[in-house]
Amino acid sequence: MPDLQFSDVHSYIERFADGDTSINATSEQFSRAGMCAFLRENVAQLEGTVLVMTPAQLAYRLPGSPEGWDTSGDEHHFDSLEIITHVASGITFHWWGIARALGHPRPEFPRPPEGTTVTGKHRNMLGAGGWTGVPLPDALGLLQQTTDRFLAYIEGLPDGIDANATSSLGAFKHLTAHSWLFLDAVHAAMHLEQLREMQAHPDYPTA
Repeated sequence: MPDLQFSDVHSYIERFADGDTSINATSEQFSRAGMCAFLRENVAQLEGTVLVMTPAQLAYRLPGSPEGWDTSGDEHHFDSLEIITHVASGITFHWWGIARALGHPRPEFPRPPEGTTVTGKHRNMLGAGGWTGVPLPDALGLLQQTTDRFLAYIEGLPDGIDANATSSLGAFKHLTAHSWLFLDAVHAAMHLEQLREMQAHPDYPTA
């Protein structure tokens, strides 16, 4: 089976958004082990990227105003800590999709610390986006712990486990457990690409 490539992530997102590609069919191109490795690598890259940022760099947002489905905190305008906490919440969301498909208990969702500002119109269990004002060590700890727990669950699943079982959550309909894992791996890579876009912007703080 081929390996997931970081350079292909943007095209996957565009094709899924346009309805040109079946997520279930696409995910079958990749092995479970390969997707886990891809997720682990991109989470490590996310952690390494923000770990060396200054406070001004951590607080940087792309210019413009949030718009679209989440006008109070559109993902395109997240700062770096909102991205990190959003990816951690996203891992648990995709984990829930897998658990539903396989008939397993719902995983425990991370909760924003009391007093934390949460982006999004709908203050649900996912935080509806990212969390603002979480200290960097806490955000990184959340991402690492969530990733470790999720991958331990995935890697502990027996081979060939009910490959045809599906679940639906929100806009994602009738996805297999394999597809939920694929989406999670792509999601982390998408936000790593976003961080790199932010760093390349002319307005990005130099210190």
